[in-house]
Amino acid sequence: MTEHEMFGPEGGEAIYQENLLALEGGKSKEIESLLPSKDGHIYSVLSRVNRVVTADGRPYVVGSFSDISPLKEREKALIEAQKQEEVLHRDIENILRSLPIGVLILDNDHRILSVNDEFYSIWELPLDDPFDGRPFIDVIRRNYELGRYDGTQTPEEIYAFRKHLFETEEPEPIELGWAGGKSVIFDSRRISNDRILLTYADITAVRERENEVHEARAALEHLGEMMRDATHAMPQGLAIVQDGIIKMSNEALAHILRFPPPISRPGKVGSACSSSALRVATSTRTRPRFCRVGATISRRGCPSPLPSMSAASAG
Repeated sequence: MTEHEMFGPEGGEAIYQENLLALEGGKSKEIESLLPSKDGHIYSVLSRVNRVVTADGRPYVVGSFSDISPLKEREKALIEAQKQEEVLHRDIENILRSLPIGVLILDNDHRILSVNDEFYSIWELPLDDPFDGRPFIDVIRRNYELGRYDGTQTPEEIYAFRKHLFETEEPEPIELGWAGGKSVIFDSRRISNDRILLTYADITAVRERENEVHEARAALEHLGEMMRDATHAMPQGLAIVQDGIIKMSNEALAHILRFPPPISRPGKVGSACSSSALRVATSTRTRPRFCRVGATISRRGCPSPLPSMSAASAG
């Protein structure tokens, strides 16, 4: 049976030419090819062809065919999986580059595998001098050279502290402070394949706003202390009432109205003062009402006149 009879006109011609070359040239050859079967199925085969010569000098072609269809299918699946992995890798890189936090990925030897652009932005480092493939301590040394640490530790000592965080099973985020005032939250986590994920979040703006709030609060407290000192030192009686409740009063009020001081303390009901000839009118509004108490000065809700009392003011 000839090659054409075995494999058909098209497939047989290719095999015939291979056999002819081996027979005439004596060179062995190994070729991957596709062979159709009678039922129409296409097989991936590996053909090996070689020439042998018998003792009487007659040449023959010896060939073999191996069905490698399962191998080719697995190879195809691996290639497809590799393509998907490459697409996923690109997607992850794009996500990391778009994150508003700095990201570093280290291998188990603390060599930098990947770094996103935000890391360079946070640390104000040039993008044209990348850290990919370099040891992590190079980052510390660069920041040390730029004067971003307080100078009390060497780069090696700082690196030793970072290594301790890397080896901790559940490390807690820490705040890193620059000598120039920048504040960064640093966190490290173990991920797959003995890699380490480092993240850096710049919270400088948040800390600045917190400082502004603290300064404003301190200023208000200082102003309140000054007002309290001033009202307690004034000779006039003062009472601030809101919704019938005394919010603020001074010692002169109880002295002028001649009733025990506890009655006029903040938190007491303003109507309790009526027993000592003081009635405080409250409005349906929640706005505080101020009352001047004295012999000749009165407002709605305050009794007038009060003989034998010196003028008192409510502010």
